Amino acid sequence: MVQPCTKKPEDIEQDAFERLKDNLNNLRKAIHDQDPKMANIQTKLAAQAAKDLSQAMSDPQRLMKLPPNQREPRAQAAKDILDNLPRFLKNAKALSGEPANPEKQEDLLDAIRRLRRVAGNPFPSDEKDFRDNYNDILNGLRKVGDGLNDPKATNDALDDLARAIGNLRRVGDRLKEKNPHPDSIEKPLNELEQAFNRIKQKAPLAAKGDKNAAKEVHDNIPHVKRALNDINNATHALDIAPIQDVEDALDNVVVAASSNDPNRVAPSLKDLVARVNDLGDHLNSVQDPRARQIGQDALD
Repeated sequence: MVQPCTKKPEDIEQDAFERLKDNLNNLRKAIHDQDPKMANIQTKLAAQAAKDLSQAMSDPQRLMKLPPNQREPRAQAAKDILDNLPRFLKNAKALSGEPANPEKQEDLLDAIRRLRRVAGNPFPSDEKDFRDNYNDILNGLRKVGDGLNDPKATNDALDDLARAIGNLRRVGDRLKEKNPHPDSIEKPLNELEQAFNRIKQKAPLAAKGDKNAAKEVHDNIPHVKRALNDINNATHALDIAPIQDVEDALDNVVVAASSNDPNRVAPSLKDLVARVNDLGDHLNSVQDPRARQIGQDALD
């Protein structure tokens, strides 16, 4: 008997998020085309996707698998989605009777933007995702290097490193889709994975006292770091991520201000100020003049 395929909670969440994005994009097109029938279909699909996303994001088992600092923001985002649904549905209904009314079109478009903003809050951009995994890999390499005299510490560090590299592969594949030269990302990704496989093979032996294996591990760590930097040079992800931090922080201020919860505004403003300051500091270290100018424009 064939067992039914059970999706992981994070896959269910991602699927609902992708459906919501697609439905909202289709709804925007229907508004532009003044097509009330299609607008009604996409409104219903978007509302269901939003409910599915909120349910997936607030699932207790899913939340417990997240780092503690991510649990409350994700649960809050799930609530924000449901809080924004009535306004979205009300404006969609109002437009259905007058599809050519520009004011009602803008009301619904604004509701779409709000819903899209709160739904996207817990999902990091590809560049921010790259930065997180970049740092996790560097930290994992340090742990592997430090733990070569301890078999358990070495195995734990290798597991963490494997998880971060697997995540980076998925991020890299998405970044390739946006890059006119995908090979500039794929080549260092392959080199990184190959270097890690050599580390993974030799590190357990090194942890048991094999000096030759330890030398091979240390010789391959620079290959992983170089591949990471080559991916970053092809994508400029580490330069783009702080800009997106500011944009996301600004979105959070808007969401907080429209939530009718005065206790959310001050922390979101404090975070925005911190992100702006971080971006200013980061720009001083950016070598690429184009990336530096984009950051300065965002800061201005």
